[in-house]
Amino acid sequence: MGSVYRAHDRLTGELVAIKMANADSPELSERFARETMVLCELKHPAIVRYVAHGTTAPGDTYLAMEWLEGEDLAQRLVRGPLDLPDAVALTARIAQGLAVAHARGLVHRDIKPSNIFLPRTGDVTDVSRAKLLDFGIVRALHTLHHATRAGLVVGTPGYMSPEQARGSPDLDGRSDIFALGCVLFECLAGRPLFVGRDVVAVQVKIVLEEAPRIRSLRPELPSSIDRVLARMLAKNPAERFATADEVISAVSTVEASASRSTTLGVSVPATSSQTLTTGEQRLLCVVIARLMPRADAPVVTDAATLAVDEIGERLLALKEICGEYGGRLEPIADGSLVVPFEGVGAATDQATRAARCVLRMHALVPDAAMALATGR
Repeated sequence: MGSVYRAHDRLTGELVAIKMANADSPELSERFARETMVLCELKHPAIVRYVAHGTTAPGDTYLAMEWLEGEDLAQRLVRGPLDLPDAVALTARIAQGLAVAHARGLVHRDIKPSNIFLPRTGDVTDVSRAKLLDFGIVRALHTLHHATRAGLVVGTPGYMSPEQARGSPDLDGRSDIFALGCVLFECLAGRPLFVGRDVVAVQVKIVLEEAPRIRSLRPELPSSIDRVLARMLAKNPAERFATADEVISAVSTVEASASRSTTLGVSVPATSSQTLTTGEQRLLCVVIARLMPRADAPVVTDAATLAVDEIGERLLALKEICGEYGGRLEPIADGSLVVPFEGVGAATDQATRAARCVLRMHALVPDAAMALATGR
């Protein structure tokens, strides 16, 4: 995106961070301008502070922000998970910053550990002073459905909400709440919630897999944090907290329950060696398809029209076919289609249903690339 320099503000004498835009990339230049505009408007202690912006004599654009000493959350988590009070305090702090952005009709779209900075107080990083960074892909709610080109994945895969992974044009603040839930999970579990060998694998997991309950990994944690996280990570946006203010209120109850546990003498270790086991497995058949647009198909420039213009009515027919064989068609933001087949019965029965479904799908869209896999 550009280069960052440490500098002195000639007006105040304070240290500032100067970000210089990469003029060679129109896309990054647009992102740079967007971040500048947003930071001019947003003022909150949990959001990195805007200082100035402008253009140098040679024509290079720059953005000046407060200088921060410390480390980002991703660097901190390399050393291990946070304890419960710090994880809760961090979540409340970032939710406060999100509440300000959401009140202005802005969706951050890239909440992740590397975009959360922990200033240092003495030799210790301070989660209570955490700052939210990088508003380069933020979007106003009324422009989201015009913002993303078909097949363009915007955001960081491991922290996307299911609707963002599907490429939905109808994102709102609840998408950021899901991402913040992913961050909170990682702070407590010591590992990311969704991982995979490539972007599509991660997106498929986000869309299909239910997040594990945090107490299955750390049973010593209070049930209140388990409930809060489960709601933040709900697949259906309607089942999540409606606003960042509700998140702040909910995590305050976690602090109270944790305090009571301490008073009662209940030990709450900072880490746990327990991990997910392979004891509970289920058979799953998955079809992944990529529909290649016909040579005479119109060019798609708006993700909101992807299903109509690129795939057209064939998508509806494919959904019906999948439903006949017990499959559920899920679109992914990069343009892929994923169809999981689950259910009881012999493995051969499920695999047969999936294979027959693929043959029916291929007859309808012979120009599509398809793959079928079965495993536990």
